Amino acid sequence: MRVSFSSGTFYHRALHYSLELARDAGYDGVEAVLGPGYLARGVEPWRQAIQQTGMPVSSVHPPFFPLPGWPRRFTQTIPRAATVARELDATLAVVHTPFLTDELSPRAERYTAGLRLGRLAGGGAVEIALESNQYNKRSQRYYLDDLDNLARFAQGRGCYVTFDTCHWPGATGWRGRTCCRARGASRWRRSWPRSCATAMTA
Repeated sequence: MRVSFSSGTFYHRALHYSLELARDAGYDGVEAVLGPGYLARGVEPWRQAIQQTGMPVSSVHPPFFPLPGWPRRFTQTIPRAATVARELDATLAVVHTPFLTDELSPRAERYTAGLRLGRLAGGGAVEIALESNQYNKRSQRYYLDDLDNLARFAQGRGCYVTFDTCHWPGATGWRGRTCCRARGASRWRRSWPRSCATAMTA
């Protein structure tokens, strides 16, 4: 079991800060959440921070907000996240799920195409994990809000599942075995509360 710290906890700070904090706290790695710093300067400052701290980036997460310069289409965002993960020697790219009514809709097909391109961009070194949704502030629930549906959807597309406990109030059908069924392994993020966000990888 490897436990990693999410840089999203200190999204306003440089990655170097989270790497040092995670190292000193005894974590195994850091989930790097892409932000304005990456979009402005690329991955080289992050590579230097990883080398300086001796702390690896274990996974990459897309930006929290629709930042200028970050693409919006599934067929662009997912491969880009996987590419950044590969460039940082991370083994996992975590991606959000769209609002789907079912897994056969045109939108689901476009998302599936993005996942396929993401796996190709990872070059066999990076896996794709679909992150569980939070919908407690939404009146409508969608297909992938249900964790059983999410696990089946991910497994059918060769992906993992990340169960984000920061989203726990909005997750339905939670079963400990659900995430483990997706490709026979789990990608878990412990982030409740956000101030102690971590990811657990078996």
